[in-house]
Amino acid sequence: LSITMDADKNITANFVEIPPPPPDSFNLTIGIDGNGSTDPGEGTHRYQEGDQVTITATADNGWRFDGWTGDVPEEDWSSNPLSITMDADKNITANFVEMFTLTLRKKGEGSTSPAVGEHTYTKGTKVEIEAKPDTKNGWTFGGWTGDYPEEEWSENPIIVTMDEDKDITANFVQGNSNY
Repeated sequence: LSITMDADKNITANFVEIPPPPPDSFNLTIGIDGNGSTDPGEGTHRYQEGDQVTITATADNGWRFDGWTGDVPEEDWSSNPLSITMDADKNITANFVEMFTLTLRKKGEGSTSPAVGEHTYTKGTKVEIEAKPDTKNGWTFGGWTGDYPEEEWSENPIIVTMDEDKDITANFVQGNSNY
């Protein structure tokens, strides 16, 4: 300001506070592989720098949460819920895998490995099943029945690929006859 002093003058300088610039904000893009959901939901969300964001994955029936991929530290890939700090744009995917139930049964005296009952496996898992007859009391393995190829019923052990729910029975007989 330039002024000409040709009389008495009273001048006041006025200052106003300028607010600091808003903090940076970043995009969090959440994806889903398989059947399930996330909270916050799938898509792109905007957060301020430094925000702590918690993401929860929920598997649909018949599916299991199998970890995070993308901009997630390796030590946190299986954490659920996952907590992240927004310090950059991030892309994160919740991964879900399909699950199937293997139901093992027995007729006669003996056991199976895994044990008789229901067992849940990830899609594609190969499960070795062994029949163990009660030989001390004269029982032998007579064959498998159920969800296993008929031409292979006499094999022991067997390997079953979990590509659907399966129900398999180990049949034990007294003596040496096949089932």
